[in-house]
Amino acid sequence: MKWINRICITICLLICGLALTYKIIMIRVPLGHVGVLTQQYAIMGEKGVVEKDFGPGWHRDFGPIHNWVLFDTTVQTIEMSKNPRMESVSSSLFGNKESSSVMQGEKDDVQLKSSDGYSISLDITLKFKIQPGAAHLLYQDSGGNNNYKQIVRNLALNTFREVFGGMKTEDFYNPEIRNASADEVQSNLAAKMASRHVELIDVLIRDIAFDPQYEGKIIQKKLADQDVEVNKSESLAAEKRGETLRINAEADAMVKVIGKERDGEVLKMKAEAQRQVAEITSQAEKEAAEIMADADLFAAQKLAQGTQLVREAEAEGERLKAEALMGDGGANMVALEAAKQLNLSDMTVSTLSTDFLNLKSMMELLGAKSDDELEIAQ
Repeated sequence: MKWINRICITICLLICGLALTYKIIMIRVPLGHVGVLTQQYAIMGEKGVVEKDFGPGWHRDFGPIHNWVLFDTTVQTIEMSKNPRMESVSSSLFGNKESSSVMQGEKDDVQLKSSDGYSISLDITLKFKIQPGAAHLLYQDSGGNNNYKQIVRNLALNTFREVFGGMKTEDFYNPEIRNASADEVQSNLAAKMASRHVELIDVLIRDIAFDPQYEGKIIQKKLADQDVEVNKSESLAAEKRGETLRINAEADAMVKVIGKERDGEVLKMKAEAQRQVAEITSQAEKEAAEIMADADLFAAQKLAQGTQLVREAEAEGERLKAEALMGDGGANMVALEAAKQLNLSDMTVSTLSTDFLNLKSMMELLGAKSDDELEIAQ
């Protein structure tokens, strides 16, 4: 049993020794970092910096032969602010913070002079990262210990002073000029940082502070400018009021002229309408008179024709009556008239010899012809 225990102990020691040896001869590059390897001796390759970046994972590390330096490849930040509570640090996406050359609690804003000699303070935030695959070049250029961050900061300061120092103080109040200068800073700084194997992400200008004396002058100037603008506005308002009054007066005059023209046009239209009515009435009366004259003429003609016909009828009646009287009918007419003239109340007649109810015999007695006589005459 002792030999079994010895074997187990030996195996455990061997495993622990292998693990310790693996840990000693290997190095781990964490996520968000790359490693740069330097061969100290030309035993296992060429001496010097290996021309490539080593990504996250385990890599060999043979003690004195190899020298490893790790670089943060995430987006990093440099804060330059006059607020002591803001730390000028480089922070990774994992929240790690490393102290820069400026101590916490100190002002680190960008201070410069404008072209007209006034002091200006800028609060700046830089966002940047190491160019992909260029960490070994950055190490050769800047060395280790985050020296490149101080180089980035110095490049930014020089660029800010070159560009913004060429502006007049009042130009900072002009958004177009200020934005154009910020774009120029971005372009120039990106080119400078690229030459040092660092990629610029963005430059944020968070605040601009001016010389208190200049700020007082600016305030006074702005107040004076505002007074000028107010006076201009009041003058323009007065001018517009005068223009409004003039327009209203012209409008009233035009309304009156239009009203008079309208009244004149109405009178003209009424006169024309009355003239047309008079013409129509006169024409109607003329036509009515002509129609009445024609009607009277026609009536007179018809009346004359009727009178003539009546007279001709009367004449014809008289002629026929005369002819009737000259014939047998005349005797009958005489007898009839004689009968009408009889006054029987004064006469005494025998009813035996005379029958008054026999009209025919009575007419014969008075001279009328009998039926037989009429037949013989015919």
